[in-house]
Amino acid sequence: MRFWEKKRCDNPDFGRIMSDLGTFLGKEDSIIEFQCNVMLSGLEAGEYSSDFVCEKQNGDLMVRECVERRFLKKPMTVKLLDASREYWTRIKKLLMMFL
Repeated sequence: MRFWEKKRCDNPDFGRIMSDLGTFLGKEDSIIEFQCNVMLSGLEAGEYSSDFVCEKQNGDLMVRECVERRFLKKPMTVKLLDASREYWTRIKKLLMMFL
């Protein structure tokens, strides 16, 4: 288990990028809390989880994905990142309907 100031995240296999970003997010004043490895259900692209979903002080959600530079142009990486963006855009629209 990895513990940061603002959230406990259960995952024994943190890479350096994710570990460093978690440390940064834990120190960020605008972030109230964050969750790690949030599963995205119903994706056509397959099973995928967003690395960090953060709740900000102003009520906004901020999503961060950790990807090594060498994988950024790989077709599957692009497909999954696009699927994540579309998923969170849909979630935001749904939340706005209820506010």
